[in-house]
Amino acid sequence: MVVEETDLSLKRLEELHRQLLEYQDEKRNRLKLIMDHMSMLNSLCLVLGMDFKHTIHEIHPTLDDLNGEKDVANSTIEGLANSVQILREVKIQRWQRLQTFASALLEMWNLMDTTMEEQKKYQNLTSRIAASESEITEPNILSVDLLNDSHKVTEILSAAKYSNEAIESGAVDPACLLEQIELQIARAKEEALSRKEILEKIEKWLAACQEESWLEEYNRDDNRYTAGRGTHITLKRAEKVRVLANKIPGMVETLTSKATAWEKERGLEFLVGHIHMV
Repeated sequence: MVVEETDLSLKRLEELHRQLLEYQDEKRNRLKLIMDHMSMLNSLCLVLGMDFKHTIHEIHPTLDDLNGEKDVANSTIEGLANSVQILREVKIQRWQRLQTFASALLEMWNLMDTTMEEQKKYQNLTSRIAASESEITEPNILSVDLLNDSHKVTEILSAAKYSNEAIESGAVDPACLLEQIELQIARAKEEALSRKEILEKIEKWLAACQEESWLEEYNRDDNRYTAGRGTHITLKRAEKVRVLANKIPGMVETLTSKATAWEKERGLEFLVGHIHMV
């Protein structure tokens, strides 16, 4: 908007003041939307055991400055919205996996007459088995470590169930069975560790895809080179994302290769939230 020096009549000044108020309202609305998205992202990161500051910094560096002015561009708002959507989907998938685990755990406890003392460690999960995704707010309850731990526990309990049945029927020697259980536990630990590596690569790939989406939106912005606060930071981010986007095919190839090798080695499908990853 260009203000002519000769056009400073009262009517013109009132018009400029009105436009200024409109711009201020627009900025406030955008900032409120950004803060709402950040609040949701913080909650999701907390539940998923993810680094919130790193997540928002990757969207735009100004977002993790608590006292600084936030970038309110469309690309930043859309980046936050996309992150919320992606992490919410991750949360739903992980919760479905833990619900399956909790159901199996309750069944095992019932079959094995497990004491209440032994059940306490996982009561925070089993007591919430019927909860909806929105009701799951506890910190780290859907972290990668907990998912791996639950997978390991399921394997161990399966071995324990088999042990009880076998001993009661007299079908196997207890000493031999104990050795088998120890092997099963070791295998479960190794499998959990191998899944963790692939799951971490999946999260990096999803984050890279999110950044690529931001870059596509940024490239469509005709005003991206307009001088303003934070423009140089955004330009640096765009350059960084271009480099990252070029790595996505390699990330996919590595991820597919590792998941395929994992499946061949174990004769199982590598599933994430009931989704086959290969």
